Amino acid sequence: MSWVFNRTRFVLGGLLVLHVLWIATHMYLVKNNHLNQWKLGGYGMYTHPTPRFRLNAHVEGFDDQQQWRNKPNFAVANWNFVMPCRPLSAENIAGFYQDNPNAIGKKTYLLVTIKSFKRYPIEAKYVPKIDVEITWSDATTFVWQGEVCGELSEGRGQWSL
Repeated sequence: MSWVFNRTRFVLGGLLVLHVLWIATHMYLVKNNHLNQWKLGGYGMYTHPTPRFRLNAHVEGFDDQQQWRNKPNFAVANWNFVMPCRPLSAENIAGFYQDNPNAIGKKTYLLVTIKSFKRYPIEAKYVPKIDVEITWSDATTFVWQGEVCGELSEGRGQWSL
């Protein structure tokens, strides 16, 4: 009988240790890898407001007042910016053009800002995380260059429907 009791205590103690290790890992990922504190267990979700991102795009040849708010594929391709400082890939950028096919082939500037909350002094503002320029070398090939969280980001991708 005592063996069953000890086994139960051992299992519960092991689960407690694993839980505490996950909390420490989650806090490390949030602080050092810019992980969204609301994801993967969300132990920091009560200390910060939900991060929201804004997409500001300028496509040459279109009115500056043109709104580029249609972004479901762009958001999904970028994991809703759970890790906003993740390096860009061709699939990430192609999501914008899936949402906005009339921008294909035109020079595009993308600026993604994420709402940031600071405690001291108390303020909430949108901070730029992704700032890239996308050019098209031909009808199916695009090239991007810019910054993602202060790091240089550049690459080339193929566009296909």
